[in-house]
This record gives sequence, C-alpha cells and structure tokens, in this order.
Amino acid sequence: MRQGIPFSGVVWWPYLDLNNPGAEKQMVGFDVTSDAPEGVVISVGYRQSDRSIRTPDYAVPDDNLNGNMIGMPVTAPSLDLRLTFAPDQEWEFFTANLYINDGRRG
Repeated sequence: MRQGIPFSGVVWWPYLDLNNPGAEKQMVGFDVTSDAPEGVVISVGYRQSDRSIRTPDYAVPDDNLNGNMIGMPVTAPSLDLRLTFAPDQEWEFFTANLYINDGRRG
C-alpha cells in the first residue's frame, strides 16, 4: 500500500485592490478565524509584478478573534493575503479581516 505525501493547505487571495485600483492602501493589521490545531501561517504580498515579494511568514493561533487585531503594517496599491496550514492536520477556514486605512478624499 502506498503512503500519502503530506502537503500544506493554502488559501490565497491574489491582488486585492479593495475597490480602488492603483491607489496606495495602508493595511494596519488582520485577524483570522479557522479551526486548525497547529494554527496557520499568514503572509501578505505587496508587489503585483513579483508574487515572491511578501512579508515574512507570521504564525498565529487558529482563532485570534479576541477583540484585538494582529498588527502588520503594509502599504501597496494591491495586497495579496495567503494563509498556509501545516500538513498532517485537519483544518477549516472561516474568515479573515483586513484592517485598512482609507486615505481617499471626499
């Protein structure tokens, strides 16, 4: 009988322009809700021309909706949120919130 090969689970939203294409967005933080015993690793991409340019990976517990966001300041015309779940665990993703300062006038 063949053994399976462990692989990570990934949920990824590439290039969120947040209803204002081309304008700089300032993300101040995030929170995420999931069911994952080993937690989840978050990173944010901030250059559309190169998907490898992103924040360092940041490990969070599976549910951090405790009334406080996790601070992660990133400024870019579009953002890309990636959640990576460790192999060999059952996981379920529920929600992610990005906290954005909207600098538009008017």
